[in-house]
Amino acid sequence: MWILAIIFFQSILNVFSEDLRSSLYFVNASLQEVVFAINKGTMVPCPAAGIPPVMLRWYLATGEEIYDVPGIRHVHSNGTLQIFPSSPASFSNLIHDNTYYCTAENPSGKIRSQDVHIKAVLREPYSIRVEDQKAMRGDVAVFKCIIPASVVAYVTVVSWEKDTVSLVSGLRFIITSTGALYILDVQNEDGLYNYRCVTKHKYTEETRLSNGARLFVSDPVNSKPTILDGFDHRETMASQKVELPCKASGHPSPKYRWLKDKIPLEPDSRFQQTNTGLLIENTRPTDTGSYMCEVWNHYGSTELVGHLNVKRK
Repeated sequence: MWILAIIFFQSILNVFSEDLRSSLYFVNASLQEVVFAINKGTMVPCPAAGIPPVMLRWYLATGEEIYDVPGIRHVHSNGTLQIFPSSPASFSNLIHDNTYYCTAENPSGKIRSQDVHIKAVLREPYSIRVEDQKAMRGDVAVFKCIIPASVVAYVTVVSWEKDTVSLVSGLRFIITSTGALYILDVQNEDGLYNYRCVTKHKYTEETRLSNGARLFVSDPVNSKPTILDGFDHRETMASQKVELPCKASGHPSPKYRWLKDKIPLEPDSRFQQTNTGLLIENTRPTDTGSYMCEVWNHYGSTELVGHLNVKRK
């Protein structure tokens, strides 16, 4: 009897030990999109692994196992999918703008990654521009860099210039996190210069310089607030910092108040009202909601409403 019990117990240990030695797991379960410049190519490791070593395979979302295309696409023995640098003339939707997934298989079984959209960005001509603005002396002016919709997801503002001199955020000139240029306490001399934005493409690393725009300065006139810069929707990951822009002109200078889901924001060290809007430090999923920026002076009021979505890591 004891011998049978020992044999049975040993068999359980063997199975348990085998389970510990054999496993499958994801190493990057959040991988959903890979964007790259077609002239640079990309390497995409399979986001799955296991013990003992696994067999890794890549497929199109349709279920077709992908094949090597010499000089264009190759799957390495370690499971890394490589798309080689190529010219725009070699662009193929099937290869360069498609949805893939990979599988990992060993004695433990087989797992499938989530779909991964792999997209090559072509180098294409585009221009950016800035429009002339008007502002009262002592008020605020807002310049925005207008980027074509076709590249706005990849192009960001990296700097602003006043004539040929780069501007640095300071007391009166502020470059916001969204790329706008604020000029506070506008002075007559601010109308003597040309203002230009400089952008950079995230993947091709190309830079662009906009046209020059002028600021037309007038004498102050009593007026109700007008929103110059705001937001409709912002999205960020938890634990990050996010800025919700809200800037208005008006004379006398308007006052601001922020509400979340129609409730005034309580004092909190994570929330700070700045010259550019509302700054939220160390964001949390509970910060998700509708934010209202109320603006008023003696001659009237206005409001801005936008939504913030804070995603869990």
